[in-house]
Amino acid sequence: MHRTHDLFPIEADELRAIRENTANWKVKEIDSKELTSNGYCSLNPKEVGVFLTALGYPSSTSIYIAAGEIYDGDACMVDLQSYYPIMMSKLASVEKLEPFVNHASQMAALN
Repeated sequence: MHRTHDLFPIEADELRAIRENTANWKVKEIDSKELTSNGYCSLNPKEVGVFLTALGYPSSTSIYIAAGEIYDGDACMVDLQSYYPIMMSKLASVEKLEPFVNHASQMAALN
């Protein structure tokens, strides 16, 4: 049985289609609730907020987003922002990265 944990139906359908249409995707049927309970899935933004709060981090703690764009962007981040409103992105703007576009090792270092 296939379940996608904490995703909206449209997100689950999109991810299912990607899995089914990607030949080298090893596992086609994923029970994300089971994977999450076994510690194999990352936390969603709401879970991160709950976890950090439980560990005693104050709401004044700065949160740095070190990944690329987050699926469903701002809508997905509302819960985390309600716990920790100081959020910053470590991603540089396109303009700031322009001098390094043709230098792969420098781009990797910036990432």
